[in-house]
Amino acid sequence: MKELQAAGFVVCTKTQNEAGRWSTHVAVFDRPQTGEPKSESPQVGERRCRSFGSNPKGKNQEKNPTPTPVEEVEDAPAAEVEGGQEDSHQEQEQATAEAVTVLARVGQADRRLRLGVAEMLRLAPLAAQWVARGATEAEIRDALISGLPAQVARPAAIVEWRLTHKMPAEPAAPVAPLAECGQCKAPLPRGQEAGICSGCAGVAKVAKVAKNQVSTPSATADEAGSLLAAIRDRRATGTFAPKARPYSFIPAAA
Repeated sequence: MKELQAAGFVVCTKTQNEAGRWSTHVAVFDRPQTGEPKSESPQVGERRCRSFGSNPKGKNQEKNPTPTPVEEVEDAPAAEVEGGQEDSHQEQEQATAEAVTVLARVGQADRRLRLGVAEMLRLAPLAAQWVARGATEAEIRDALISGLPAQVARPAAIVEWRLTHKMPAEPAAPVAPLAECGQCKAPLPRGQEAGICSGCAGVAKVAKVAKNQVSTPSATADEAGSLLAAIRDRRATGTFAPKARPYSFIPAAA
């Protein structure tokens, strides 16, 4: 109640009537009232009654309009966004904690790579990327420890360089299996999710027959023979092109 009064949503006014009796008037508002409450006592007037359920008409109705339900609807998406941000923040904190644990265990395995808390927190995002790409703790430890010099002056710099330049590639996206033909169960071409193959549809057979009809060995031999005969006739009659080779250069077997 005190918080509502301090915020201006509830205004309590004490008054005294002519008989000396005190009373407290409590006014509740939809919007905070910044003005000071009136201190003078109201005049006693005639008692008036109204029917139940009718809206009072006065200054308070204009100053304090009834809020529409739209304001309540707008709060729902905001709550969902805040919930999603909290979930992502928790996942990020968990990944950072796992990466710090990995770096701490690397320092336990090799004293030359012992890091401070601030250094591990700074390098945790790089180690988290290794974990996100499928690297195990043993793989990270081997990549950081293998081939170290006898003395390490700056372990944080070495760990940062190796985490950056030896980072594994991102895993390839899984390839979806090919769909099967509805009749012969043969794999369909990639991109076709349902139906039958070209063999069951008869397209491959028609194309094969047309190909055999167009380019048969006998047709190719006849075309080559007619072409050579035309060349011999032109050279025999002397109507061949200038700078052409003599007729004797053509093999007899041809």
